[in-house]
Amino acid sequence: AGGVIYGTNVVIAGDSTNSGIIKVLRGTGLVGRMPAGGVFAATGLPDTMIVKIGLWIEQDALNN
Repeated sequence: AGGVIYGTNVVIAGDSTNSGIIKVLRGTGLVGRMPAGGVFAATGLPDTMIVKIGLWIEQDALNN
């Protein structure tokens, strides 16, 4: 659901630019860069992974 910060705007189907998930993955969101832990905590996700997530959002974020 997105919580207090992004509400329902975490994933806006068809609009990766304004989707909160892309903003936090790139470190441009209202909260710190994600992921906060794990393998990518120090470096952030590789751009290729963020681009794939953005493409999925642009293709209407289908649950298939």
